[in-house]
Amino acid sequence: MDATTELDMIEAIRLRSFIVTKENNLSIVANTKNLRWIDWQGDFASHLLSNFPQMTLRCLMLSGSLQEQLWEGCKLLPNLKKISLHSLQNLIRTPDFNGLPNIERFILSGSLLDAPGKCY
Repeated sequence: MDATTELDMIEAIRLRSFIVTKENNLSIVANTKNLRWIDWQGDFASHLLSNFPQMTLRCLMLSGSLQEQLWEGCKLLPNLKKISLHSLQNLIRTPDFNGLPNIERFILSGSLLDAPGKCY
């Protein structure tokens, strides 16, 4: 079995990394065609969310990043049902929900957006 076939078999991935570059964890995520579940703890950097498999993803869980927004504009994620964002201290914008037609759960905790008295 070649490496491409092995990557196509991965449906879930959990990454615990506080230093992310294009050379390390990103290449695994970007080349996984059947990925349904991402749980990423650490600073994922903006290039991660520009390159992950969009059609198959069902659950996106992110925590501990310094991002102000997840991605720019509208990203079509037709099968995404759950987004969980935890301890994103700098987050000031949610995703454009028009690209998330089947979202069932949006969990936000530990960010500027859920701070009492804050309006954006």
